[in-house]
Order: sequence, then structure tokens, then C-alpha cells
Amino acid sequence: MITQSIDATWTNLKTEEHFQETPLLIKPEVSNQSGQPYSSSYESLQQIFNQPVSPAPQVDVLLPADPLLFAENPTPVEAHEFGEFAEVPTNTIAGIWHLAGLGDGIDRYGAGSGGFMSRETKPNDQRIVYVVDASASMNHQHDSAAKTRFGRVKVELFRSIESLSPEQEFCVYFFNEDSTVMSPGYCVMRGQDRPMKLYEWIATFRAFGQTQPLASLEACMRQNPDLVYFLTDGLISRRDLDKASRLNQGKARICTICIGSNSSEKQLRELSEMNQGTFTFVP
Repeated sequence: MITQSIDATWTNLKTEEHFQETPLLIKPEVSNQSGQPYSSSYESLQQIFNQPVSPAPQVDVLLPADPLLFAENPTPVEAHEFGEFAEVPTNTIAGIWHLAGLGDGIDRYGAGSGGFMSRETKPNDQRIVYVVDASASMNHQHDSAAKTRFGRVKVELFRSIESLSPEQEFCVYFFNEDSTVMSPGYCVMRGQDRPMKLYEWIATFRAFGQTQPLASLEACMRQNPDLVYFLTDGLISRRDLDKASRLNQGKARICTICIGSNSSEKQLRELSEMNQGTFTFVP
């Protein structure tokens, strides 16, 4: 039986030049049942395996302005088997991938639905912005496999972004007492490749602090979106929502979502009705 031992390090490969200077090292290990090497096979295998690995061919791909959003050489999400009663983490890509029921690999073909928390997009929704509550209350337990409200939202974000068509644009804001936007800070075209750096950012983001959405809503409106998904579990000031509505001037549809708590249902329903959107309550 032939056994090959492969010692490969792919970390810190930033440029083609560095790749050529650091070839993949492959060390053959050949043995038979008696433990002695096959001399004739070993020499030929050694000649093959010691050849330096050629760099991957260059492919012209149109990427967003920030090269960190879409990895230049994305790797497949490693398949991970979670036990029947295992707690699946929602702070890792593998965990959210598992809960979202997404396939392995790096290829994806967006269907153009862009639905989020059961809300579907319309054909003319070209630019979509997600404004999502990341305050401490989002760490409350949730009756789903994700275990927490914020975990459930992360799963739904993965599903929604995966379903966007390549031509649609999107942006994600997390708000608490701060307003945090995904890199590069504005809407980018979805494209064909999976934005693995973005998924890593979403997966590792921690919910903390108070519920203050105004800064994110103001920044969101400056991007001239066609559709805004606004999700929260907190009590939102009517003054903040009225200001967001005035900034919008009826241009974008605003779909509002309460998760776990309906303390802001009345205000959010009014915001949606004034901006051609819909309201959804997710228990």
C-alpha cells in the first residue's frame, strides 16, 4: 500500500511572487507490507513529487472596491458533522453554514430572491440594505437551533445574501450604541463568488450595548437603497423612526421586523406602512 504524507502550508500566501518562492512541499512515504520501500517505485515517485507546484492561472474577475470582501482564492467551507445533541456555534462560518443548510464549496448561483426573515424582494429591488440590531438583548435565548436571537439573525443573513442575484447590490449595518457597517462601507455588487471575508465578519460579530439605530438608519438612507430590512428586538424611539422616514422621502421600501419581542410593533408597523413596506413578527 502506498501512503503519501503531504506537508502543505497555505497561510500568508499574499501574492503570486510569494507563492512561487514558497512551493508546496510534498514528501512521499512509500512502503509495502514488510515495511521496506519499493526502490523502483520510490525513485519515480520522488521525481514526480519533488517538482515545484505551478501557480494557479490568473482569472480576470470584477471585484468590489475592497479586495477583502471577496477572497481572491476562497476555500470551501469544511464539512463538519455536528452530533445530534451538539450545540452548533453561531460565531463560526461552519456553524452558521450548517444551520442555514447551505451547500459546501465556493460556487453559488443566486436566485435573486434576497428574502430575509420570510420577506421577499421585488424585481426592481436592485440595492438592498440590512440594518440589524446587535444590542445586548439580542443575546436572549431563542427557540431555534441557533439558540439566541442574534444567532438566528446571522443564519438568515447568510441565507439572504446567498440568494441575491449577481447583479444586485447590498450592504449590512449592525447597530447598538455604535453603528458598524461592513467593509468597504457602502453597497457592493453581489457577484458570483461567495464573500467569505464578509461571512467571517458576520459570524464573529458580538452583540452588546444599547439599542440606538438612528446613526445606522441615517447612513443607510444616504446610499439610496431600493429596499431596507430593519430588524430589532428593542423599544425604538418614534422620533428616530420619524427622522428615518423623512430622510427616505418615500424612495425605498422599508420592511420592518421584530424578533423575540414586539415592544416596537406599533412604531414599526407605521414606519413600514408609510414607506410601502411590510411588518413581520418573528417569535
